[in-house]
Amino acid sequence: MIGLTRTDRLIARQVLGATLLALAIFIGIDALSAFIREIDEIGDGKYTLMMAVTYIAYTIPRRIYELFPMAAAIGAAMGLGGLAPTSELTALRAAGWSKLRLCVGALMPLLVASVLVFAIGETLGPWGERAAQGVAIGAKSQDLVTTNSSGIWARDGEDLLNAKRGALIEGDVELIDARLFRFDDSGRLLSITRGEKARHEPGGWRFTTVRQFRFEPDAVATESLPEWRWEVALDPALIAMSVVRPRYQALTELREHIGYLERNRLDAQQFRSAFWARVFYPLGILATALLAMPFAFSALRSGGFGKRLFVGLVISIAFYYLQSAFVNMVELADGPLPIGYLTPPLLALVGAWLWLRRSF
Repeated sequence: MIGLTRTDRLIARQVLGATLLALAIFIGIDALSAFIREIDEIGDGKYTLMMAVTYIAYTIPRRIYELFPMAAAIGAAMGLGGLAPTSELTALRAAGWSKLRLCVGALMPLLVASVLVFAIGETLGPWGERAAQGVAIGAKSQDLVTTNSSGIWARDGEDLLNAKRGALIEGDVELIDARLFRFDDSGRLLSITRGEKARHEPGGWRFTTVRQFRFEPDAVATESLPEWRWEVALDPALIAMSVVRPRYQALTELREHIGYLERNRLDAQQFRSAFWARVFYPLGILATALLAMPFAFSALRSGGFGKRLFVGLVISIAFYYLQSAFVNMVELADGPLPIGYLTPPLLALVGAWLWLRRSF
């Protein structure tokens, strides 16, 4: 196992500092662009400027997760390349440090950072996205709010709908573990209708595998039904807005959705793709970072900040499109999705390693 030397710490500070700087810039630009779009929504219902700021703040963890791979590639190129103008790379090479060994020192902080960002994407990212949707939709529409602990809530008159989670399946909104609470004008609970799922159809929602409880003055009547229809004009687009998209969901949520869809013989391809994208997320970060590092020893020695930034951007964008192309080809061939997500980072790692290995 390679020990952590003073040189490793020097390289780690350079690479990590450049990565964090790039990440902060990207998040700032992305959040500002999103905030400008939200300004147009201010005044819609009870949506205020402070709510727009809160909405953007809740989405920061998700933005960190999405933008970190690009920041890591740029940080790798800028961090190592930043040592070239001061001849520190030349001195280290003269002291017997191979290019591969220097790159390993640069990869160590990125590996640690990748684990932390992956944890953010599994915890704070999905939570923040649900909270952001709750703030925005709850203010813009008095009929719908979302919460992290109790799922999706919708109201129509005296009826109150709750669902554990929702999904967009084949273009339609489907609620899982749905409950409809019906009240009278005085606020007394009249009935609870619970369905394994509820799917929108013209003019209402159809509950399936239903158990209904009606609260009478002196008893509770229970009835089981194969299906039950809720006649309501509730706009499904509002609920669709509250559904967290697959690529923003945690691995546990994606597994639940995949299992549910497969049990019901529905298309789970979108959720499977998001699942494997998350599984191979750290590997993709290391692959793009390592692919950018060889440029610190060649063309970047005579270049400045702009060239290193350009190289990092080109590599990260090219890798993204390469992986998307592989995944699309695998999906078209009905092949295993892990191959589509694993092949590009492996090719990048092998290519960078072969290039650097010549320096042993």
